[in-house]
Amino acid sequence: MTEREIKIELKKIYREMKSWPSINASLGYAIPEDEVRRRELVLIGQKELYKLEDARKSKDKPAKDMHEAICDLIKNTLKLC
Repeated sequence: MTEREIKIELKKIYREMKSWPSINASLGYAIPEDEVRRRELVLIGQKELYKLEDARKSKDKPAKDMHEAICDLIKNTLKLC
């Protein structure tokens, strides 16, 4: 994953997180459990993207590969939700 791809993914996450308050209000703040789990995955994905960015900057190949694999796994899982 390139630095540009990381930034694009982070922007997608920020946009989605921005919409959460209006979604919460429309649901009467009774958020279904599956939506809570999906949002949890989004936040974990955000954290992993930051770790991937750090690993790329420090040129730590094993850490980069690991965080990239985790990011791909999370992205694929979110597509199924």
